[in-house]
Amino acid sequence: MKSFNTYTTESTPMLAPITLYEAKSEPGEYHNVGFTKNSIAPTQVGVPLDRDISAQSVFFGVKEWLYSQTKYDISDEQINYMLYLCGQVQSVKANSSIQLEAPPFNKQDTAKVAVNFGEVLAGIWACSNYPGGNGLANFPSKNNFPIGDIIIPLQRGGIELASVKSGGGSPTSFSGIWGMATENGLTKPYFKKRLKKEEREVIQIIDECIMGGKSSGRPESTWRTVKNHALYVAQWFYKNWNVDDGSNFGLPALARAIGTRPLNITDEYIENWMTNTMGDDPIAIKAALDPFYAAIGKSPSSDAWTRYHDPKHKQKSLKIQSPLSYHMVDWMNDLYAPAFSSLLSTFANVRQIDVELNSKGKLEVNIKPFTSMQFKFASFMTSNRSQNKIGFKKL
Repeated sequence: MKSFNTYTTESTPMLAPITLYEAKSEPGEYHNVGFTKNSIAPTQVGVPLDRDISAQSVFFGVKEWLYSQTKYDISDEQINYMLYLCGQVQSVKANSSIQLEAPPFNKQDTAKVAVNFGEVLAGIWACSNYPGGNGLANFPSKNNFPIGDIIIPLQRGGIELASVKSGGGSPTSFSGIWGMATENGLTKPYFKKRLKKEEREVIQIIDECIMGGKSSGRPESTWRTVKNHALYVAQWFYKNWNVDDGSNFGLPALARAIGTRPLNITDEYIENWMTNTMGDDPIAIKAALDPFYAAIGKSPSSDAWTRYHDPKHKQKSLKIQSPLSYHMVDWMNDLYAPAFSSLLSTFANVRQIDVELNSKGKLEVNIKPFTSMQFKFASFMTSNRSQNKIGFKKL
């Protein structure tokens, strides 16, 4: 496989515009390109999808997109830097780093390049450096492909799946890994009989509370919704563990505050209680919820209450769901993180590739198989309750 560095140096005249990157602006002078979430992920930037492709195919797809797109006000210097990254990432050895020129982007855009474009860089790196790879990679177009952000064809035949994490280690959704778990029988009774008690309980929590019964075979109309992850997990603990306010569990305190039974609490009930019972008064709502916050040891930020009526923060139930989600993640990690890691270690053909780029130009690539990694549960909580789910990340 020809090194991609040949396409990013002045020694290659046929691609003269893509020269070795040279900074033209002083630090701090870079304008805001305005990259948004996933805006420069592989599915958006000209990477050929759903077929085995070389590093060169990735590069030229990205190059064409960068020079032809009209959505972002990106300078030639910034374009050249992104292409420069495509070349330089191939020279990073596994589990090491190299020092490059600092990115010609402001802080916000640098973060987006690190996270979203990091997936593109991971694919290029995999073409050149993936252990046992055949010089190609496949970017699946749909996120529901089991855990694989990138599919790696192997020299010996067959494939391995790479889960890409870039720019700070945000959580991974269970949707991919649980598809694979279901296909491998992990949720079937005959398999669960061979597991430890904690491992069986982890499967039950993920399958019933987080995946909402999607692998159960029940009709879609009976599936649970993402926005209630924290409540589903809390109610599972309430039914299956001897928990009360004395152990800082919190659900009974919440039930008393909003006037219903613990197992009757839903996102819709919370919204109705805030709006109708409490008159949509943030001061009164906070006072009523203080015993709940004290029980779980977590609460919303102070500005969450001052912005209570901000049109951009319509999901009022987040005042409960968000702290409860982080509290449930703590419980799950205290009780089940080792069992969860043990379950994921069964996926021997999955590796995680971490691509990190910091504001000073340090480019780092790490790769590890799931069999040698430890994981923990993590919360996705955001201002959009469709994203209020619980996922996982590496320790």
